[in-house]
Amino acid sequence: MVNNMFEKIKEMLYTFSYVTTGVLFSTALFITIFAKDVTLSVSLLWQILITSCVCVLGNLIYPRREITAKQTVIRILIHYIYINIVVFSCAVFFDWYDVRDIKKSGFMFLCIIVVFIVVSSIVWQNAKRMSEALNNHLKEYQDKKTKYMREL
Repeated sequence: MVNNMFEKIKEMLYTFSYVTTGVLFSTALFITIFAKDVTLSVSLLWQILITSCVCVLGNLIYPRREITAKQTVIRILIHYIYINIVVFSCAVFFDWYDVRDIKKSGFMFLCIIVVFIVVSSIVWQNAKRMSEALNNHLKEYQDKKTKYMREL
């Protein structure tokens, strides 16, 4: 149980670094397109970190056990909706821009989906590599055990 908790925390910290990078790129792109001459406050850096942290909390909906494909798709959709709620709530709370502006909100939706897909792909590929490595080690162990038992 404790080991699973540490693994989940490790996974979330790993994801946090990618989410923060994606949010930083999105922020830079958003400002370049929509607010070229704006003077930024250091508080924006804290807002990026806070937003990224709250978005990563959405990872808690994924269990550490196997789930069906249907359950996975549902959780991915819930997670994506959660991230949109977080980002647009932060946009209102931190007064980043008027969320009623269709162009800016559309661009924000686009940034969210791109970051979501990229980060999810990276995290899933890492999990797949780890799973394959564990399965290979398990197979090696079982092969050694079988060989040992035959020698007896």
